[in-house]
Amino acid sequence: MRAIIDLASSRILGTEATPDVGQSSVVNGKYVFPIPEGAAVVVDSSTVVFPQANPNSLTTQAAGELLVRYPMFSNILYNALVEDTDVAAFDLTATGPGGIISRAMIGRAPPGVPPQPGISPNNTVILSQNNGATTPRPGCLVTDAITSIPGADEAMLWWNVAFLDTTEDVNHGYLTTAGVDTPAYRTLTETDQEPAGLTVYLSNDNGTTWVEATRLIPTDLSATGFGDTKATASATVAASPSTAALTIGGVALTNAGGPRTSGGNDYNGSAGSIAAIAADIINAINDPNNSFASLCTAASGGGGLINLTAVPLGALGNAITLASSNVSITVSGANFAGGTNADFKIAFVNTSPNRVYLLAYALLW
Repeated sequence: MRAIIDLASSRILGTEATPDVGQSSVVNGKYVFPIPEGAAVVVDSSTVVFPQANPNSLTTQAAGELLVRYPMFSNILYNALVEDTDVAAFDLTATGPGGIISRAMIGRAPPGVPPQPGISPNNTVILSQNNGATTPRPGCLVTDAITSIPGADEAMLWWNVAFLDTTEDVNHGYLTTAGVDTPAYRTLTETDQEPAGLTVYLSNDNGTTWVEATRLIPTDLSATGFGDTKATASATVAASPSTAALTIGGVALTNAGGPRTSGGNDYNGSAGSIAAIAADIINAINDPNNSFASLCTAASGGGGLINLTAVPLGALGNAITLASSNVSITVSGANFAGGTNADFKIAFVNTSPNRVYLLAYALLW
């Protein structure tokens, strides 16, 4: 399904079924708003294009309906490419996978190069590959970093692309065009959504590492070892015996005064040495029968040092509190620290001889 929008007024002219691949439509004075497959978007007298935050807008409905169909994800960023803030989401100075330079058009000048207000919908273009260069240069369009996404180690992409062409406007002629009066027609041709030559990549470390993504297939980013940085902290056993209660995320690990009990959230503060007490605390924190499995894991740093790593991904781990009841155990701070969220980027790379027009895209995580 797609909606047809008047270019001048952004009034919804109507809806129609998504054409078959290869079918062309004249789009003079209007543009196409693609609706994701299966999304139950309602278009009636209350439906609008702007403001996009309106619950009845095409963008809000399309994003919500797409997310509903993939319940393994909780969040969505949906870019309909219909206003200037939408195309401002691209970084035309960025490099893509393998250092490919940006080669694209967004319907207006880059930021800082006047004139630049506004947008021409359906005119965001991933250029064709330039085979005339010494080294062929693909078309490439890269988004800005999409930040503040805690805990995202799996994501999924949806996009809609098409081919567009504009004929010549002939209103006079000479020889072969004598007597011809033909207006310019702008046509949009439906294409396979993964056309030959178009490859889409996803990064969750701000473009340092890229993984090829398949449309509407989840991409597991955790196995590659990049993306979120987990928060860390440390505790140090400073005396033997130890009588302190070590409290992590509001859960207290107390001195048992003897051998610890699995499931009792306690440790042996009289294990005989600072290193032995630290080892017992590590075992207690890592014991699945205790209450720390959702908070952190522990590892030895040597001697009395206990290194703690948050279980929650990214900046979520920074909220875990840490405290000791007395000086027999010292802590690195009142909270875990250093957890950072993934900075996602999407790169569209075109190695075909055809320009590919990007009409909309979405990131689910």
